[in-house]
Amino acid sequence: MTILRIDAWQVRPGSQAEVVEFATRMKAQIERCGGKSPRLMRVIVGGPSTGLTYGEFQAATLEEHGRIIGKLTDDDVMQQLSRFYRSDGPVIAHEAAQAEVIAELGKRTASIPGCVEIIQNFKIANDRIGDYLELAGELAAITDGYDARLRVLHGLTGSVTGQIGQVVEFADMAAFGRYAADVWPQPAFQDLVGKVRSVARHLDGSLHAEVAT
Repeated sequence: MTILRIDAWQVRPGSQAEVVEFATRMKAQIERCGGKSPRLMRVIVGGPSTGLTYGEFQAATLEEHGRIIGKLTDDDVMQQLSRFYRSDGPVIAHEAAQAEVIAELGKRTASIPGCVEIIQNFKIANDRIGDYLELAGELAAITDGYDARLRVLHGLTGSVTGQIGQVVEFADMAAFGRYAADVWPQPAFQDLVGKVRSVARHLDGSLHAEVAT
């Protein structure tokens, strides 16, 4: 089991630089407390989520996630940065969520700095998740040709509870652009999309880019 901790922030206009500074300072603290692969993502296009900023890190289990959060809460640096969450701080709204990584598909499993992710969220009946994962495997056979990383997430808490997230990560925007131009128009890909939507109700999609920290 791998748990992904997600903090979604609606940033006050003009305060993005302060959020990036916060994330930069917290990155080392998260790693010191046991969190893996901390990073900061910004939603480029995503309907109502456009413009949101996401902080993420991974933990091996829910119990380990709890221990990491406990250490961060007690950490001196976290106390010094408490203004981040005050009413006059750089964040207008904040939501925390957890998701379990239920599948890593394809050849690449490690993230690339400066990456771009396209995320599709679905509602799937429990007895159809296996069918969906088979179709996600077919997608991985395509995305492998673009050195993409494909993960499937199951939302455990927050607004993503019960949702299935399909996360395809590309090295940069150019790689994503090549994939979109080459693959999306193909009849075989459109047929795969139709199969997915026969077992899953599509909720939303968004495009995220990593923010340098």
